[in-house]
This record gives sequence, C-alpha cells and structure tokens, in this order.
Amino acid sequence: MTLIKLSNPENEAFCNIFIEHLKGASGQEIAIDICDMFSYNNVQVMDIDNFKYGLYFKMRSTRNFVQYSRFIWQYIRNCDKCIYLDGEDRIGWVNENTFVGGHLRGNYGVYIKGGTSETNIGFDGNKFYNVGFEQIFIDGIYIDGEAYSNAWMHCRAIENIDGYLINEVSSGLGHNQFWFDHVIRAEKIHLTNASSEVHAKLRSEERRVGKECR
Repeated sequence: MTLIKLSNPENEAFCNIFIEHLKGASGQEIAIDICDMFSYNNVQVMDIDNFKYGLYFKMRSTRNFVQYSRFIWQYIRNCDKCIYLDGEDRIGWVNENTFVGGHLRGNYGVYIKGGTSETNIGFDGNKFYNVGFEQIFIDGIYIDGEAYSNAWMHCRAIENIDGYLINEVSSGLGHNQFWFDHVIRAEKIHLTNASSEVHAKLRSEERRVGKECR
C-alpha cells in the first residue's frame, strides 16, 4: 500500500511540492511512489519514518520516465530501502535527477537496481549531494544492473555501517563517482567496474590513512 503517489501523465512541469511528516502504519509499504512522467519538478520532504521503501521510483510503462526533478529531504529513517530506484521489471528510466540530503537510516541507504543493456533501460546521470549515511544495517549504496554515470558528492558516513558503504555489484557502463569529505575504511568499498571512482582518504583496519582512491 502506498501513502503518496507522484505521477504526471499529462506531463505538466515546474511543480513545487512540500510534504511534512510521513509515519508508516500497518500495511503501508511505500511512503512516496514517484513514477510515470514525473519530471521537471521539486519535492521537499521533512521526515519519512517506518516504511519498507521511503522514496520509491518505478515506472509502469516502457516509454515513461522520471527526469530532471529535484528531491530534498531532512530524514528518511527506519526503512528497508530509504531510496529505491527499481528497474527489476526493466521498464522506463530514472535519469538526471538531483537528490539533496538529508539523513538516511535503515537496511539500505540508496538501492539502485537497473535494467540490462539488452533492454536499453538504465539509471544514469543522477546526482546525490550532502547525503548522511547515519546508521545502515546492510549497505549504504547498493548498485546492480545498468546504473552508470551517477554521482555522490560531499557525502558522509559514520562508523555504524554493518555492510559496505559502497557495494557496486554490477553497473553496466560504470563511471559512477563517489566523493566523501572524510576518511573512510577501505574494506567498506566494493567496486566491480574499473571505470567507477571513489574520491576519499582511505584507511585500513590498522588505522593507517591511505591514498585517495581513483
């Protein structure tokens, strides 16, 4: 069950939407479902708490998309996937959006499941700014499928991340960029594509600061 659905089948643009507090209840899986043709809009959210998915992106038609929109939040917490770009059905795309955080707390911070190169469905060109991975029980950033040329800029992560801070299982063309402004643990990074880059000071378990990883 979805609490709020944002779609724009008439392709109207330049809407400003403000949402204050969303508290999950029994049977409510999705806080905000962002789908077909929701583009060129601004969304501000104060607080999302206790849902399976916080911000959920999934298209219902192959030719539909979410593009050139901006999403700002203060808190997304106690969610299985705080931000979920869902391409499991290989339909539509989510490209060139801007995300400005914001606190994330849950099993996954940002979870991206792209399509395949054969379907030409991928998630690319999205930018995440100032995201705080405050308490993550599995992975901070999880990427699988065609999800490339996305960027995380000036993000931060405190120590209580149980899995990986960055877990790039597969990303198709790669070229994902990760910029962190503080020292992070090298063993918290898992990249499978040589073209993706992490820009941060790294340290090992021995607390030795390593070189910037590119």
